[in-house]
Amino acid sequence: MMEESGNLASMEIRRFPELSSQSAEKASILGTHLNKMGYPNELGSLKSIENTEIPCACVMENPMELIMLKANSTVEECGMSEECKKLEEWKRSLSDIEEENNFLRRKIERLKIKIAEKKPKQMQRFWFRKYMPEKKMVFRRLENVKNENAHTNISYVFHVATKFPFKLSQGEALITFEEEKVAQGLVGKCHTVNLEKEKIVVRAQPVILETGIIFELHANISQRKLNVSNIPHLNIPVEWMKDKLELFFCKTKLGGEVQSVAYDPSSQMALIILSQPMAINNIVKSSGLYHFPTSEGTHSIMVSPVIQNKLERFQMFAGLSRKTILLTGIEIQGEEEECVEDMIAIHFQKPRNGGGEVENIKYVSKGTKVAYFQDDTEDVK
Repeated sequence: MMEESGNLASMEIRRFPELSSQSAEKASILGTHLNKMGYPNELGSLKSIENTEIPCACVMENPMELIMLKANSTVEECGMSEECKKLEEWKRSLSDIEEENNFLRRKIERLKIKIAEKKPKQMQRFWFRKYMPEKKMVFRRLENVKNENAHTNISYVFHVATKFPFKLSQGEALITFEEEKVAQGLVGKCHTVNLEKEKIVVRAQPVILETGIIFELHANISQRKLNVSNIPHLNIPVEWMKDKLELFFCKTKLGGEVQSVAYDPSSQMALIILSQPMAINNIVKSSGLYHFPTSEGTHSIMVSPVIQNKLERFQMFAGLSRKTILLTGIEIQGEEEECVEDMIAIHFQKPRNGGGEVENIKYVSKGTKVAYFQDDTEDVK
């Protein structure tokens, strides 16, 4: 008996008697349990289990133990199946998220290219040209330049002044005189104006203008410095990218040799400093898109000269017109505006009415209109 059991010789052996039909289920469960433990299934069918030698450790006298064993095995199998399902669902979710991220990355790159292509057109909307008159220049002497950067920049100044809006309501008129003293002499008085069919009484009031601003914008355009934006992200060291930019701008012949390159990968921008100042025409040509070759293809980069802006002499003030007065109380029915304006102008041109030479007059018969006053130091205080 010890030779037949093989490696189970050390275990106590018990021989089962012939099993009844009621023990068939127990035998089946026991056979399944033996297979899980690694023992060969020699039970086969109900008949083969008769007189079969099996380890005593595997014999369970209580049938409930067999039932519990079967239940535990089923629960373990179900648990493993649920974990596998969850793992597969997580893998599919991760794959979907990665696919969506790749789609968004490609979309962002396409949008960046569109922005870079449309930016020059948008900038041109704010450009303007001013033709300066020709002026003869005489060369007198040569001076030593102490600050080279100050003489390699193009400087210009803009004087900006806003117009002063004034709301003109129904039955009101604005009248402007050539002389300030005439307008100021009429302010605060009532005047009877003779029209063709009737007389009207108008009152002269000062014209109080809304708040306006005046400032100067100073700008310097560098002839040696260039801003570069929309530089592509490449999987190369920063120094290699700086070398590629330096080589690229040397080939473009914008200014010859490159003195230095400052590159910021996070903002995708760089500052190029040329050894020699660029010509005026090259500065204009340098603004726009350039095709930057890389190992991953050609990318569009934006190049523009460095411009330093400074705001000076900024002033905010409210104005009071010194030559224009406001006439109120003009209530006329059925008369054209031009006819009323002519009759009022004739009245205030006569010296006996305290008037003088009229430059302009505007009357509003219905609704409202807005008149704009220009910045004139002689007319606004």
